[in-house]
Amino acid sequence: GRTRCRLSSGATLIDGAFWKAIIKRVKYGLSFRSMLLLFAVFGIFSAFLGWYSQQIVWDIVRAEHAKPVKRLQNGALSIYRSNGRDGLISFIRERTEPRKSQDTALLLAAPDGRIIAGNLSKWPSNLDGNEQLSFGYVTVLTDPQKRYMAFSAAELTDGSRLLTGVPVLSHEELTSLHTHVLLVSLVVAAFLAIASGFMLRLLTESYFADFKRVVSKGAQGDFHERIQLSGSGEWLDGLFSMMNRSLDRIEPMVAEMRIVTTGVAHDVRSPISRIRFAIERAMLDTQEKQTAQSLELTLDDIDQLLSMLSISMEIALSL
Repeated sequence: GRTRCRLSSGATLIDGAFWKAIIKRVKYGLSFRSMLLLFAVFGIFSAFLGWYSQQIVWDIVRAEHAKPVKRLQNGALSIYRSNGRDGLISFIRERTEPRKSQDTALLLAAPDGRIIAGNLSKWPSNLDGNEQLSFGYVTVLTDPQKRYMAFSAAELTDGSRLLTGVPVLSHEELTSLHTHVLLVSLVVAAFLAIASGFMLRLLTESYFADFKRVVSKGAQGDFHERIQLSGSGEWLDGLFSMMNRSLDRIEPMVAEMRIVTTGVAHDVRSPISRIRFAIERAMLDTQEKQTAQSLELTLDDIDQLLSMLSISMEIALSL
């Protein structure tokens, strides 16, 4: 019941075995683990950079938002000092007329909290009347939609309070913007991790190409090849140098073992063959059944010994 799929080249793949091999290679492969490590590093860096930049940007935004609020407040206070309370009321009513765009919030409240003039229905609860910068959602009288504004409050000489505000980018909007930037950063981090993993794989293969060649030669019985050192003094050069020194010791040992094994096997094979021939003649000459059986068993042992010698010679020749 395993399904088969035909490739364009005509090869046949067994789906289950093929995908198991792919998953195993991805799960335990060095390239995949390198990609995961790089993605973790890039991801943590991107998250930290996003969080830190959000704090910095929010501080900058607060500082920049304070400027237009202060300008509006200073203009209103200047009118108050020049024209008194009535002049300030006229300025507020003119600035907040329904036919004009409600791009600011202005409010003048009496010491008892009664609204004198302005386009807000009440004093924001998060402002106590002292000069400060604060943020919050408010609804102006001519626009039902809530707006996020930066406010500054000031207490006048007659005890009344003046509130000025301008629309600004909300903290939620900034957070949403940073979240979008963070997601894009994670996608870029994943791409960089994959690209870096492939580059690391190519670099590793290039470093170990000569090592692979020498080991492949050694597997075929050729111990004459050596790994070329780059001369950089890195740890890989140290590793390859140890491999070369090991081959320097293995090569003469293997050559000596080849000579000894071949010589001993060849020298012993001839007298054993003569003994076998003598036993065969003795089996033909004897008339006793028991003796013939004993000679036959001895002949089997000699055949096994000759077989072992043949194997030893083959091993020596393959070294």
